[in-house]
Amino acid sequence: MTVTQALTQPTLTDTNVLWSTPQTLYFERKSRTLPLTNFRGRNYPVLQPELLKKLLDVNITERVLEVDATRPIPSQSEYDFVLIRQGLASAPDPAALCERLQTVAPRGFLEAPSPLNEYLGGDPAHRWLVSVEKDREGKEALVFRRKPFGRSIFRHALRGRLHNDADYRFAWEYAYRNVTHTQFAWEIGFAYRVEDDPDGYDPDDPEQRAEAHLDRAIQGVRFGNIPPVLLLPDAEQAVMLNPHSAIAQNTLGCVLWMLNRYAEANKAFREASQLAPMHEGFKKNARAVPNAASPLHLELLPPMREDMEDIKTNFAGKVYYAFVNFDARLADDMGITPTDRVLDVGGGQRPLKRADVSIDFDVFEGAHRQGLTISREKPLVCGDVQRLPFATKAFDVACCRMVLEHVMNPALACKELQRVAKRGFLETPNTFWECFYGHPTHRWVIEWEAETRTIVFKRKPFDRMPFHSAIIPLLYTQGDVQRAFEVSFRNLTTTQVSWDEEHPFEVRVEDDTEDAPYDYMGRAEDATRGSMNYARDIFTSGLAPVAVAEAEDALKLAPNPVLQEEAIRLRLEIATAMNDFPKISDLRSQLRTLTTGINTKFVPQNQTRLSPVIWSAPLLDPSGYADEARHFLFALESAGVSVAARELRWSNKVAALPRERERILQKLLQTPAQASPIRISHILAPSLQSDPQARVNVGRTMFETDRLPADWVEACNRMDEIWVPTEFNRETFTFAGVRPEKLRVVPGTIDLAPYNPHCVPLSIEDARGYNFLSLFDWQIRKGWDVLIRAFVEEFSMSEDVSLTIKTHSSFGYSTEKIVDMVSTYLTESVGCDLNRIPLVIFQDTNIPDAQMPNLYRAADCFVLPTRVEGWGRPFMEAMAMGLPVIGTGWSGQTAFMNEENSFLLDYTLTEVPESSWREIPTYQGHRWAEPSLSHLRQLMREVFEDRKTAKEMGQRARTHLEESFTYSHIAKTLLSEFERLGARF
Repeated sequence: MTVTQALTQPTLTDTNVLWSTPQTLYFERKSRTLPLTNFRGRNYPVLQPELLKKLLDVNITERVLEVDATRPIPSQSEYDFVLIRQGLASAPDPAALCERLQTVAPRGFLEAPSPLNEYLGGDPAHRWLVSVEKDREGKEALVFRRKPFGRSIFRHALRGRLHNDADYRFAWEYAYRNVTHTQFAWEIGFAYRVEDDPDGYDPDDPEQRAEAHLDRAIQGVRFGNIPPVLLLPDAEQAVMLNPHSAIAQNTLGCVLWMLNRYAEANKAFREASQLAPMHEGFKKNARAVPNAASPLHLELLPPMREDMEDIKTNFAGKVYYAFVNFDARLADDMGITPTDRVLDVGGGQRPLKRADVSIDFDVFEGAHRQGLTISREKPLVCGDVQRLPFATKAFDVACCRMVLEHVMNPALACKELQRVAKRGFLETPNTFWECFYGHPTHRWVIEWEAETRTIVFKRKPFDRMPFHSAIIPLLYTQGDVQRAFEVSFRNLTTTQVSWDEEHPFEVRVEDDTEDAPYDYMGRAEDATRGSMNYARDIFTSGLAPVAVAEAEDALKLAPNPVLQEEAIRLRLEIATAMNDFPKISDLRSQLRTLTTGINTKFVPQNQTRLSPVIWSAPLLDPSGYADEARHFLFALESAGVSVAARELRWSNKVAALPRERERILQKLLQTPAQASPIRISHILAPSLQSDPQARVNVGRTMFETDRLPADWVEACNRMDEIWVPTEFNRETFTFAGVRPEKLRVVPGTIDLAPYNPHCVPLSIEDARGYNFLSLFDWQIRKGWDVLIRAFVEEFSMSEDVSLTIKTHSSFGYSTEKIVDMVSTYLTESVGCDLNRIPLVIFQDTNIPDAQMPNLYRAADCFVLPTRVEGWGRPFMEAMAMGLPVIGTGWSGQTAFMNEENSFLLDYTLTEVPESSWREIPTYQGHRWAEPSLSHLRQLMREVFEDRKTAKEMGQRARTHLEESFTYSHIAKTLLSEFERLGARF
């Protein structure tokens, strides 16, 4: 491997900025982007030393010691930093090594092959599995466990990919090195633990070492693609350590033969046949004619115990046999008795035979989503694991295999499993599986924290497996590899969890959309690319028939002509490889049709006379619905696409728009439309309009609480589709009774151009040195009572702080009335002396939209403890200005607010009180979030005291909007939806 050009060296002094700055690497004649942070956290790839030191915050004046763990460390302790990247897995005494490292320097960085690396092969010299683990308090420790095997449990099956697949090598050595290696940076000491096992692998034992080298050489010859010069040292070591092994002599002969060293090979073959005179394969090799094409016999080592027996445990613990054809064994593993009532969740086309009831999400007239007839003798229910239709503790045992990686809300699904059953078992793919074998429909990367009994769901951030389905061909062609991967060592490739009422499990969901741009279920483009990548990886691995199903999925999913063409060409390539001539003819016809006109369907308006889309909304109104609709139209216009706009009158009010925006809107209102258009009705659900002349009627709407009024459900189900802004609304609408197949998530957007964080601040009379800002319609749902109480109780009038509230009232309250309401609340409900509270400023001046950025610029933090939001546009506007934002961690705003870019406020779900639903009658019987007063006080104090951290949070907030919610993003989304609708209807 040769790196022909070093990584770029950005001139950045802030290490945090450097970590978020992708590097450019010219590798194997190709320029590649290398993120330094991935889903596993910070990644230290094989870089030139200077950049590594910069990432580790090593000053150029500091003394750095680089050592090999297998060699003595200098006695002096005058170093500032110690770097160790070799020999850690081979160290004879890791405890002594760890103690010495902490005395030689106050800081350091350690790296060793990860356990996953060792499972796939490792090195015969390695004696330890090295990992970093957390205890119950979250403190990290470096853990050394004696390696429990000499022969690779996964047969060194993927070693050849490092030599013949540049993409795979780049992933292994660079992009995902923190997956294939254990990396540990420490400061002022670190905890460590050594778990030795006298029965483990001992590289100092000649017999064990010989077998390890021999296995490495044999598997290298077996799977090929490894330069034989790299296999020779292992074969020679095996013979040197055990010269009386016929298999070792034969393997050495095979390697020498591959190197065209025929005389030496024949000598080794003769030696093997003398050691095993009855072995026909060895005798045949000894008689081979010197010719590179001569067939040779490669003798494998005897099978391991787990190849022949169904072992109950391995070095990683209990193995649950959840693979196909192991139903009886799995039932035994779970301790199911004849009297137990058993539920199987998501068993697919082959539910657990022992189950009394099976439930699956995708069932239609006895057929599974894969088109297979479901074999069953017991009741089959069509349902969702996130809302199981069974009573609490209705079952003794629940079994849930390969389901949770797909669901939208894994915390809810896990809660439901533990609710309906007294005990149970669940299994999901883990990081290993997702990196090497994960299907594009999987939404989560899942791990088990045994110490705290917590199952952790991290949003999957990639649309292509990091290691490109490298192991899949072997699972189809090599029985021993398949058995190791999916049976004997299934507890290494999957997360397996058993629970009962005395030993429940916890759930932690880390759903960071900023770090997880891939969304199979939410974006058709992602789904299409995921399916194409999966199909392409399998196809290029030589499994064309297996790739067909994924390629067909891509054809069905492709939402626009560009992806349609790409999917057709991939499917055509697969059909050609299979000599499927009828399919080739059909695909070529599809390609001709696609490239002769379909791509012009959504071109700029000046190239087509009639718009295929009508967008109806209260476009002239100052309401939130109107504002969102206008932004969608302006986003499309900025992308060169003019749709026909139609006004739905909602009130007599008219929004004041900038002149250019008003001109664009008037133009769109006069744009003619096709006779049978796609029609979007953008308004409250009861006012949605269905056009009988339209080929498809789409409703755009949203709702704030945990459910919908009954008339909303009926109105939504009358439409062909309903576009909601958030996954939150997809769930609440589904829960309320809107048919799930009608729902699509189309997020809101913002034009960042007017929101200049460096604009001139608006002058706010009497504002103090630190100014909190809140902006809302004066309703109880906005949490004004919690906001004001938290502010006056947390701060004193002597502190240099103020709270500015920019408000209006859709219920007609005057500012004087609002101030009177607040005064009464503070004196009677809170017990405050109004003469001794910090400054609260009510801003009721009508501020034009163009000056709203100046208002935000006058604040230091935006805060709104809202109880419910459909979207929460003021949050987004404040984030666009780079302000730190404090907001409730529930409802619509969580579509763009998360713990990485906002200060999310704790809450409890409560029934909407009568005083509130009398204000908004549609909320009667609903629930909303009651924000935590104490947590709000804490957050307001934190941003006031730690302004640097708060400012950094605000900067991340704006960056998040720039990366996901701009006009260009929503324009692409809308165009894709238009293309999809045009193809579907």
